[in-house]
Amino acid sequence: MEENVSRIKKLRREMGLTVKDVSQLLLAPYRTIQDWDRGVRKPPDWLEHIVLDELKRRNKRRAL
Repeated sequence: MEENVSRIKKLRREMGLTVKDVSQLLLAPYRTIQDWDRGVRKPPDWLEHIVLDELKRRNKRRAL
């Protein structure tokens, strides 16, 4: 089951963020992030890369 966890969800968990946190950070609808998290929907690959990059960038800033 864990191998089916989306990369966004995995990073979100590693960063200690909730679905609501990610939704607010990205200014994306809560339901969209929730659907990605639950595997109901999957973002296009190009969008997934953008989201992961943005979360990583914000995580680096937080660490400074």
